[in-house]
Amino acid sequence: MFIATYNKKRDGKKYTSTYIVESYRNEKGQPRHKRLLNISGLEANKIEAIKVALQGGNVVNWDKLPNIETKEFGIPYFTLKTMEQLDLSSIIKKEGAKHWSTIVAMVASRISNPCSKHAIKYWADFTSLKEILGEKDNSFYHHKQCYNALDFLADNQEQIEDDLFQKRTSSPTLFLYDITSSYFEGSKAEGAKYGYSRDHRKDCKQIVIGLLCDMDGIPLTCEVFEGNTKDSTTVQKKITEIKSRFGCTKACFVGDRGMRTNANIDKIKNDGLDFIIALKHQEVVNLVKKQGVVQLTLFDEKNIADILIDGRRLIACHNPIAGADTKRRRNELLKLIEKELDKIKGRVEKGRLQRPEAIQKTCDKVFSKYKMEKFYILQIEAGSFSWSRKEDEIKVAAQLDGVYVIESTLSKDEMPPEKAQQVYKNLQQVERAFRCLKSELNIRPMRHWLEKRIKGHVFLSVLSYLVEQTWRNILLNLPDEDKPEWQYFLAQIKAWQQVDIPQASQLKPKFANFSTDIAKFANLLNIPLP
Repeated sequence: MFIATYNKKRDGKKYTSTYIVESYRNEKGQPRHKRLLNISGLEANKIEAIKVALQGGNVVNWDKLPNIETKEFGIPYFTLKTMEQLDLSSIIKKEGAKHWSTIVAMVASRISNPCSKHAIKYWADFTSLKEILGEKDNSFYHHKQCYNALDFLADNQEQIEDDLFQKRTSSPTLFLYDITSSYFEGSKAEGAKYGYSRDHRKDCKQIVIGLLCDMDGIPLTCEVFEGNTKDSTTVQKKITEIKSRFGCTKACFVGDRGMRTNANIDKIKNDGLDFIIALKHQEVVNLVKKQGVVQLTLFDEKNIADILIDGRRLIACHNPIAGADTKRRRNELLKLIEKELDKIKGRVEKGRLQRPEAIQKTCDKVFSKYKMEKFYILQIEAGSFSWSRKEDEIKVAAQLDGVYVIESTLSKDEMPPEKAQQVYKNLQQVERAFRCLKSELNIRPMRHWLEKRIKGHVFLSVLSYLVEQTWRNILLNLPDEDKPEWQYFLAQIKAWQQVDIPQASQLKPKFANFSTDIAKFANLLNIPLP
């Protein structure tokens, strides 16, 4: 017997009826159905219960069951299986087996619910971490255990990174490097100093974080520097790491203009490596002044010009959309500044401003706000003020709208200009990593002040990013029609829960919110279903 639903239309209306139906064969052996009982008037949950009973299942009255527990299952499970695939389990257990479960818990927490080490327990108590990891109790995510695990990560970071690098199927030849900063609200953090804040928090002390990745955005190594460290001073050590630590004799260092100094360029060349590094803006301006106006006819249909100047290979790239936006913004700022300068001129003419130093101070306030003083000539005397544009400077700037220049030691045969441009653009992978660390994984606020704990926290966040980026790279390789949005992917696996009834031991735990999409994601990531 089974449940069958029948639909029919009469007078333009649709009618549905539900029956208990029996299957049988007539005297000719043909299959037939016999309607035994019309149950259309029953409630939907009762019909479903009858259906389960007819299929041989157990009918459970969920309203009568005591202490039903639902626990987050998806993120912890996916995290554990991915860390095992990356062989992090054997790498970490080699020296710190007792910390393995704690590290998994902290990584899963970073991805699902970033919080302090004290607050992890409030999240983890409502997850299936204990069952997934085979732990007897919840002590493995106590905050003291978390602190001990952070100390282990800080002490063993280099070895873990080296082991992960050795597990790679192939050695990268292109290395992306960039740095960022992360601030502290308090004042006790060791190594935190005032410096150039990329978070626009000049009022807070900070640390500087350097991150070296491959072309797919997979992190290879990270390092914590003091908060007043300049970008360029961190490069030479990374060049040495690429050459000696990772054993790469033929490799190319890819860096932004902040990494560009004569010492760094010499270091790269002396170590026998190649580089792709952007020129600083003033270098480009000086080149234009020396070589002449940038002619847009030099650019090909892909807006790239490969130029050889003084034995250096320079690749000029033009972005027309960005160029138009830069021109618009510059013209708007010029109008705003000139409006303010005319106001100052009016005040001088009315005798409200007389002393030259007072006039200069008032002008400085305007330029400090808009940063456009290079385009103006000011003539200031006692009781007199006038201004004029530096038209030549504005003309040079206009020629560079949307233009950036990268230098490479690789020949055209080794690296065509289009490929060099794409490689440089891949620095966005590192920038995306920093955005992920700060926004999704919430590397800050940093609630640690011991140097070792800070380094352990940063490395933990990078390991969490490694797990996420592993997922992301697999999903990005799907055809566009099958590619899910990242937030949808996270929401789906986060919604996957385990339902347990502790006081009804005869009922096995069940999984809620499991969907065909979760099954598809698990298959793509090579994660076995429980």
